Amino acid sequence: MSDVSTDTFDRALIQDVANQTQLPLTLMHEVSNRRGAKLLKVIANNKTFGLKFTTSANDAIAHEASILKALPKFTDSMHVAEGNYQSRAWLLMRWLSATPVYQHVQALKRDLDDPKPSLLTLFMAMFTKVADLHALGYVHGDLQPDHFLIAEDGRIRLLDFGLTHKPSSGFNYQGALVHFSPPEVCSQQLEHKEAPEYKEALAYEAISEVYSLASVVFFLYTGHIYPDYGGDGLSLEQKRERIAAGYTHNFVSLGCDRFEALEQIITKCLAIDPYKRYSSVTDALNALQTRL
Repeated sequence: MSDVSTDTFDRALIQDVANQTQLPLTLMHEVSNRRGAKLLKVIANNKTFGLKFTTSANDAIAHEASILKALPKFTDSMHVAEGNYQSRAWLLMRWLSATPVYQHVQALKRDLDDPKPSLLTLFMAMFTKVADLHALGYVHGDLQPDHFLIAEDGRIRLLDFGLTHKPSSGFNYQGALVHFSPPEVCSQQLEHKEAPEYKEALAYEAISEVYSLASVVFFLYTGHIYPDYGGDGLSLEQKRERIAAGYTHNFVSLGCDRFEALEQIITKCLAIDPYKRYSSVTDALNALQTRL
């Protein structure tokens, strides 16, 4: 299957989706094109939608559609329709009118004399959202700043469920964005590199997501990713090696405004040894609540 990159294909797909859904869809613009999937913003009947489809041979779109249908309340009924066009899966979703959490954090830092109470409230809401997902038996699998939004009603929303799964369900998890990957996952990926015949899925449990979520919060507060790569130009494998070995930044070395109550909790969440972290996102949330 060749990569999809032409406007001609996009418009033909939109027309096919319109025919299948009986919605007069019109292209607004391309939102993203990465990891074998493209996302378009489309409009019909004064309503905005996201149209995601595969640009290479993978089943991530169909999997995400299954997650959205399985978790309608958690995802606020984002799923509208799904199908295939020329052997490529597509997913039509309700568009979320929301602000990226990173932009919101920057605004708080810029506009408030003391943004720490507001930031702590925000981070607690993020922990609550992920804890709610875990309570349903799922891990998100791809926590990163771009996947957290603040809706118009002020609620935290999670996006991109292509790697969401139930641990031990047989889902073929192979990792996500390296900057927010926990050491135990990077170690497994390096082992796979040494033994390419080993094709089993990576183990990614809720305790791993404690680390990933904390690394997102670390980035939002400090403006720096948690791993310390020691310079530019490292390969993906070299970055994983440094994460697995525990090369990281810290709040003090980055010279950010100290927030000791937050730092202590996030640092524990980021322990290289999973057994030295909080045992769950809920436990970490409870610790944050004591700092209000």
